Amino acid sequence: MARIAVTDGMAKDAVALLEESGHEVVLGAISADDLLNGALSEFDAIVVRSATKIPAAVIEATSDRLRVIGRAGVGVDNIDIEAAGQSGVPVVNAPRASTQSVVELTIGHLLSSLRHIPRSDRGLRNGQWEKKAMKGTELSGKNLGLIGFGRIAQGVGTIAQALGMDVHTYDPYLPPKVAKAQNTILHKNVDTLFANCTHISIHCNLNDETHHLVNAKRLALMPGRSN
Repeated sequence: MARIAVTDGMAKDAVALLEESGHEVVLGAISADDLLNGALSEFDAIVVRSATKIPAAVIEATSDRLRVIGRAGVGVDNIDIEAAGQSGVPVVNAPRASTQSVVELTIGHLLSSLRHIPRSDRGLRNGQWEKKAMKGTELSGKNLGLIGFGRIAQGVGTIAQALGMDVHTYDPYLPPKVAKAQNTILHKNVDTLFANCTHISIHCNLNDETHHLVNAKRLALMPGRSN
């Protein structure tokens, strides 16, 4: 039996699976100070989402009891992977768990932005009807640029194409045949992606290579924008 800390919440069914397997699950946030003071020494495993940060100092403050760090989601930029590896603590994630949810959320944000839905909602709640001011834009006929082309980006691209958009991507690690199979234009240079796309969606991990990949200079390259 393992004692597992779940700090950022988790679906009841997931908790039940752990408990049915004979593990003790402790739900509840652990403060940053407590983490630094070795709170994880009381657990065999910890499962986090994006709210809890696990830097090197937290890993170093744990005893030898901690055996694994789980990320209930895809991105692991809130966990110091190198420090965990040096301490012999594996880090695991759930790369497929939220794929469809994030795909739909991305499309929802895109539509919401172009159709001024948040502003319209606020106006109606305040007794205002700003119909003439809400001139929306159609997605059909526009170019969507996807930075990174993993499962989520490919799902977004499929829906975008169904809405009449042309899909472009920049992913230096993507085999060209994958983009071709998805009817997606693959760019070898991120600048040409910005220069050819009316909309950009980011689907890559935050790391030293991708930090500030989107910046003012590149945004100015987009159609309809200028320096």
